[in-house]
Amino acid sequence: MDQLIDMNEEDALAEINLEDTQPQAQQSETQVGESTQAPRKRRKTSLVWEDFVSVGVEEDGKERAKCLHCGTKLVTRSETNHSFGTHHLQRHLDTCSKKPLKEAKPAYDQKIDRGLIILIHLLTCRYYRRC
Repeated sequence: MDQLIDMNEEDALAEINLEDTQPQAQQSETQVGESTQAPRKRRKTSLVWEDFVSVGVEEDGKERAKCLHCGTKLVTRSETNHSFGTHHLQRHLDTCSKKPLKEAKPAYDQKIDRGLIILIHLLTCRYYRRC
């Protein structure tokens, strides 16, 4: 029985420990807030980035991206942190002579689907013997 500790005593000890650590946590938060951090970059979600790689900022202060197919460098951001968007990158891909052509998907054939439906119907009729 002596080994059991009253829950109220445990809670009191835990509260005392929390009070000791809270001022340190508040101090560390203010130190982080005061330091100058670079703005977070957004994740690149456009499909255009599958065909381009960011080169970085060049001598003229403009950030550029390089086409993976032909090697052309295009501006993506200027010194004033003005984003140029991705539409001009898409237009480049539309006219890029070295970009490989996508394989055409086969056209939908209704006869194949109709044949499969008939086959399924015949198999179910044989299984249940009701047709």
